[in-house]
Amino acid sequence: MEITPFSIGKQYDTVVNGQIWSFTFDGVDPEDEDLYFITWSTGEEEIHSKEDLLRGIEEVDILRAAGIVYPRGVSDQDQYEALRSVMDQPTYRFGGMVVPRAMVLTCNFAPEHYYLETRARFDSEYMGFEYDPANSLLNITSPDPDAQLPDWVMDRLPVSAVMRINQDSVHKKTIIVVKLQETPS
Repeated sequence: MEITPFSIGKQYDTVVNGQIWSFTFDGVDPEDEDLYFITWSTGEEEIHSKEDLLRGIEEVDILRAAGIVYPRGVSDQDQYEALRSVMDQPTYRFGGMVVPRAMVLTCNFAPEHYYLETRARFDSEYMGFEYDPANSLLNITSPDPDAQLPDWVMDRLPVSAVMRINQDSVHKKTIIVVKLQETPS
């Protein structure tokens, strides 16, 4: 019997379709040691391959090391909380340097036309968010020329201005710059 890298009853994080999901390891399929029983944090019980789970866990570690934040769910509130974590700590130290953190929404969050026109990979980046606290700017980029500012940004943040820069031949990205109202200290 192969030794598993997981402990029964322990919780792990993995990336699934551009979101971080938590699961509890429940055990190994006795008929196939490469299949694992898990329970998602939402309560659904599933079977997944050992390889897929390990790849997702490794991706979480790599993204955390790179300062990338994924939402922990698909709701507007989940996305907002992920963005707030970037805004609350917009930089981190890596290799002796201070580098920006970013939130990424994958193609899982993209409108249907984006798939039809670009045939984008489901786990590729659709929209990236970086926060510049010195200038109170939220910089949003997307390879989609039709990308729109998500409604939850306007609903939950004190937006004072929005500027859209359409794709050009050099950057191949649409840029949306959101100026936030300065909050008194």
